[in-house]
Parts: sequence; structure tokens; C-alpha cells
Amino acid sequence: FPALEIELSVLGDPEPLPCRSREELLARLRPGIDGLILRDGPAQATFLPKVWQQLPEPEDFLAALLMKAGLPPDHWSPTIRCARYEATSFNDAGGRRAAAADGGDRR
Repeated sequence: FPALEIELSVLGDPEPLPCRSREELLARLRPGIDGLILRDGPAQATFLPKVWQQLPEPEDFLAALLMKAGLPPDHWSPTIRCARYEATSFNDAGGRRAAAADGGDRR
């Protein structure tokens, strides 16, 4: 299958990202670098850093992640817990990429 491309992402250790408000979380996110894990009660979801390529604005990234977790896109509560992580990706051509701050790839 020449059109088939395989990529494996190796996730770094999650780093707790305590935030008292949605605005604080948005300000602390590093577009193109951070993957984000979000938990609020039983709701949880994650986006790999690569998702920044489709959602480059922090507000859009967070809103989509909240919806993925089954929460309203404007949801915020004092019980939300977040953690960020970086990822290194490997493709079937032997290439290695880490997320870059501009949303592209670092080789």
C-alpha cells in the first residue's frame, strides 16, 4: 500500500498544569508543543501536540478537547484537572519528528 503512512507518537511524562481559570490555562498552553490531558469528574480526553496543526488557536484547541470529553465547549469548573506533555513521532520512513512551537515538525 504505497499511500499508507504509519506514524507512532511516543508521549513524554505528563506534567500537571494547575490553573485557577480558563484564561490562565489558555495563557499557559504552548501551541505546537503541548499535548493536553483534561479531566473533570468522569469526563476525560486528550489531544496530541499534532492536533495544533488543525486547531492552532488555544481557545479552539481547548473547546474541541472539552467537546471530545463530552463537556460543553465553554465549560470550566474548579474540579478540572489538566496535564501537558510533549510527544516525539516516528514514521515508517525512519523519520523522527518532535512537535515544534510553530505547529510544524522539528526533525
